[in-house]
Amino acid sequence: MLTSVLFASLFSSHTLIVYPYISKMGITRNIAVNITLGGTMVTDVLSLLVLAVVVGMTQGDVGAGFWAQLSVSMIAFVLVVLLVFPLIARWFFKRWRIRSHNTFLYW
Repeated sequence: MLTSVLFASLFSSHTLIVYPYISKMGITRNIAVNITLGGTMVTDVLSLLVLAVVVGMTQGDVGAGFWAQLSVSMIAFVLVVLLVFPLIARWFFKRWRIRSHNTFLYW
């Protein structure tokens, strides 16, 4: 059963292989493209969570401590992504002015 769940989570995530082509076509502002990008990020994170749970189950440590550690780690991850990364990005872009030969992709 665990193998099936892990295999299914592996296929639930889709990658952004075609993003350079979409960018060249100039349709990155399309709402469907934005929804696809967001969905890809969500499914990638959820697939990694499924992997962590399956690994914990196969090793036999899925107790209260495992779930507490996973919950605290997820809260820390979300806080870092939502609070720390924007501060670092803002500092970076203020410090390193964009020149004609530099291209940055940032939302």
